[in-house]
Amino acid sequence: MKIVRRVSFCLACIFTVICMFFSIGINMKYPKSEIFTYDLNQEVEISDYSFIVDNFEVVDYFDFKEIYDIDYSRLDKYVEKENIKVAAVTVVVENTGMEDIVPQIYQLTICSGTYSNGVDLDVFKAMNNDSSAMLAPLLRAGESIRIVLPYVIYGTSFQCDEGDPFMNRDFDLIFSIYPQKIYVNLT
Repeated sequence: MKIVRRVSFCLACIFTVICMFFSIGINMKYPKSEIFTYDLNQEVEISDYSFIVDNFEVVDYFDFKEIYDIDYSRLDKYVEKENIKVAAVTVVVENTGMEDIVPQIYQLTICSGTYSNGVDLDVFKAMNNDSSAMLAPLLRAGESIRIVLPYVIYGTSFQCDEGDPFMNRDFDLIFSIYPQKIYVNLT
């Protein structure tokens, strides 16, 4: 009986040491991410391109449809019940390298506290005729493009006792390219 306990203990120790070596190996192979924080209208440089978030506004869904002159009605019946707003984020992306690039703009997500959301592709397609080219545009050397990214936000996503749940909220735009995580403070 003592032999079984000793063998079990030895195997557990060996297993623990092996797990520690794998853990150390993974941490060396994939280092901790670096977090960078920028403000609105501040240039963010990423290898061969840069982007600037130069405008951010949270507007009522119907006002958004009027401002950007889009014909889109999928959410019309839910607006009153759900308190739907649209966060419109204007981004200017510029190729600062010498070769053509295709930046993945669709990776930009908006967040506030624990809430996060990606670009609403249906609304984006209604705004732009060639939406696939706009979310992953081909930029030649020195070329830039200005894009408005719509993020549909439901009021029920935020707990609020009284008033507008979108007032006094801090929003960030997050761009994640491992091992970098870039936050752009939108408020």
